Formats: sequence, structure tokens, C-alpha cells
Amino acid sequence: MSLTIPPQSNAVIDTTRLIDVGPFFDRFKASKIAVLASTNGTARALVQDVMSRKWIDLSRPDVAQAVDILIALNVDPGIAPLKSAILNDPVTPAEQWALMKTYFS
Repeated sequence: MSLTIPPQSNAVIDTTRLIDVGPFFDRFKASKIAVLASTNGTARALVQDVMSRKWIDLSRPDVAQAVDILIALNVDPGIAPLKSAILNDPVTPAEQWALMKTYFS
């Protein structure tokens, strides 16, 4: 068995829309616990997917789709009014401290 390592990319990563996992959930405010504690299989799968990542890229369409799914599942009625802020508020340095320190320093 041989392993081929892809060449290093010279692409510049735009970190302005990257957020640490914990602060991503914090953006759900009072709805955070309902999301994290949901017993709905789809909601649990979304949470597990987020938790398996090193960071969340708020510019990815599937992140917006995941928030829409949580709203459609009615995991918590407080999510819908927060959708725009969850996805569009500028990411602060405190919200990306761990990923910047670990991966981009």
C-alpha cells in the first residue's frame, strides 16, 4: 500500500468567517441547550457534525442549511430570530481564539 500526499496548496485562507465550535453554539444564546440536548436524530447528527470539526466556516452553505433544519425541526422557537446573527454577525477575535492559536499562528 502506498500513500500519496497531495502537494501543499498556496491558497490563502480567509479566516474572517471562521469561528471556534464553542462560540458557534454560544451564538444560539438561550436556545443553545435545547440544540445540544435535542433527542431528535437529525438535530443530534447536526450537532455531532459540528462537534467533529476544528472550526466552523460561516460562509459555507451547509452551515446555513443546518440552522434552517434546526428551525424546521422546531428544536427551539428562539433559533429563528437568531438565524441572521448566528450566520452573519462579524466573528470576533474571542470567537476564534483557539483556532487562530492552534492552526494559524
